[in-house]
Amino acid sequence: MKEGQEKIYYITADSYAAAKSSPHLELLRKKGIEVLLLSDRIDEWMMNYLTEFDGKPFQSVSKVDESLEKLADEVDESAKEAEKALTPFIDRVKALLGERVKDVRLTHRLTDTPAIVSTDADEMSTQMAKLFAAAGQKVPEVKYIFELNPDHVLVKRAADRLKMKRSSASG
Repeated sequence: MKEGQEKIYYITADSYAAAKSSPHLELLRKKGIEVLLLSDRIDEWMMNYLTEFDGKPFQSVSKVDESLEKLADEVDESAKEAEKALTPFIDRVKALLGERVKDVRLTHRLTDTPAIVSTDADEMSTQMAKLFAAAGQKVPEVKYIFELNPDHVLVKRAADRLKMKRSSASG
């Protein structure tokens, strides 16, 4: 475990390959932080009861958590200005997705991927929902969080297209 690391990170997936290639791991991979890759069906259920080890809490990387955002490099002022410019785009995505998502926001935990879908810390994970469905249980509705990478070219181009479309419509 890396010195100063406050949590033990893990990810659950249908297979080892899916866990290993998850975009949720991009920042952690970049920072050299080890992550437990769990691929057995029971692992998600087990992690709900196994909350810590050796005084360190477990944290799913597929759930939104401040400690993951803190791992991202400090955002400089020019990046903050660029993020402010993305506000109309985020508002548009929120309007398009409507009630299907809990929130649309920017994240700095992505390096190569334009966007990810995460769950809130208190929501049922996608893996747990799959476990419930496989067991024939009723799966409660979960509202996901759509996180966008403000540094990805796809997000920037989509925001620019929206800006051009709005300026041509008003002008």
